[in-house]
Amino acid sequence: LLAPAVMALFMLGLLSASKRRHRFTQTFTAGIGCDALITALALPLVLVSLFLPDIRAVAGLLLLGLLVWELAVIGHILRQALDLSFMAGLGLALVYTVFNYRIMMTLFPPLT
Repeated sequence: LLAPAVMALFMLGLLSASKRRHRFTQTFTAGIGCDALITALALPLVLVSLFLPDIRAVAGLLLLGLLVWELAVIGHILRQALDLSFMAGLGLALVYTVFNYRIMMTLFPPLT
């Protein structure tokens, strides 16, 4: 529940600042849908890396590929919603990802 709220606030802030708030529903739906799809693809890789340490490196590379794909998809969504260049959308997607990661790591630190 926290990740969708972070995405909603981030997108709402960007769309409001650029006077395109009317695009929020479409933008947020696209973002959540893509995030759900990519998360569904990542979950088996995370489980495999936990229970089969021999192929942890391969799973890690595949997860990195999914992260890059997610950045590209969110960047494209933001590009379309905000009428920006792809690089600007990609930059905002990177800011969102780092922002989201920092919030999650602050609230749910890894167990070591």
